[in-house]
Amino acid sequence: MSTVQQIFLFFYAIIYGALFTLSDRWKPFTFERGREGRARFLLSLMFFGVLPVLYFSYVFLLLGSERQPLSVDLPSILRVASAFALVVPIYGFYSLWAGIVMLDRRRFYSDATWKLLREEAPAPFLDKEQAVWWLIAGTSCILGAVVILYAIFSIGDSGDTVTDAIRAKRTPIFETPPTIATWERPP
Repeated sequence: MSTVQQIFLFFYAIIYGALFTLSDRWKPFTFERGREGRARFLLSLMFFGVLPVLYFSYVFLLLGSERQPLSVDLPSILRVASAFALVVPIYGFYSLWAGIVMLDRRRFYSDATWKLLREEAPAPFLDKEQAVWWLIAGTSCILGAVVILYAIFSIGDSGDTVTDAIRAKRTPIFETPPTIATWERPP
């Protein structure tokens, strides 16, 4: 595991755990009877389970394909610093989830559940007008990570981009291991 992967793994685990603490006041996984409970559960499963795991898997493998040694130069410093920034999309998934819920809360919460939520944790951002800003914030976080990923693979000593590396099949993700049939016998 590379240094950049270790940094990404460490901070992703911390922020992913904080995501569940932060979202708990919304009761995203509380399964209540009715279509509201099912819709909220499925939306939560997608934005708090499936998408973060797929994002983590993709970025972790992509960071593992970066085999340039780290040194004290600008490209190395940027690669290490980017590992911190690549964790931000977790907040983006939360913001998108909250924005979708705020746009049409009656689809995801019954009136009784919504009333309980408002009593437990009154918050000024639970109105429809601010939902658009939550959606913009979430989208910006995720798109920012895409830009950072592109920058990681386009800044370096060799000047290779990730597309060049894939075409040349030089990354460990795309290499096939040797089989017994391709090994040469010693003389």
